[in-house]
Amino acid sequence: MSWLYRRTALPIEKAFMARRHDLVCCFIDETIRSGMVVADIGCGNGIYTKIMAAKGAHVHAIDFAEAALDLTRRNLTPKELGNVSLARVNVLDTAIPKVDVALAVGVLPYIKSAATFFQHVMPSTKILLFNYLSRANILNVIRQKFDVLNVRGVHCHGDKEIQNLIQVHECAVSRRHRIATGFLIEARKISAAR
Repeated sequence: MSWLYRRTALPIEKAFMARRHDLVCCFIDETIRSGMVVADIGCGNGIYTKIMAAKGAHVHAIDFAEAALDLTRRNLTPKELGNVSLARVNVLDTAIPKVDVALAVGVLPYIKSAATFFQHVMPSTKILLFNYLSRANILNVIRQKFDVLNVRGVHCHGDKEIQNLIQVHECAVSRRHRIATGFLIEARKISAAR
């Protein structure tokens, strides 16, 4: 039944990925400065780690998969590697290091407990950029009801749940972009809000 996924959800997800990438690059360009300490949670192939390290930030590239860390390492130049610390960390078990900014792009859709994620990330950063799939989106409702459409095993979260978790950690949403079946959110500590 993967053909059904390829004909329904995959085209939407491809558009989502391209728009999300553009928005993340704009965020990095506007926010990340030389000398900042940042985290790339779920660094994957290291695309955002590379961009932030090239801007002179010290990047904690974090992933729970050793293969992702190896891929990130291979995609960085020796100069960029000088600005990067690679760490195998599961953010559901361990808090991230203290940073100015944290990116968690493509992470929350694979985490069932948003509360645990926020508990281990929000206290350690002033600004968090993350995305989630909205439980209210009709395509996500269908995806959750029919396993054959949820080929990547993603989890959806309630919009109010996410808003409450942001507020519990004394943060506010400074930007919210609708992308495909979810949102890209920039949350800032109240004291760091623009």
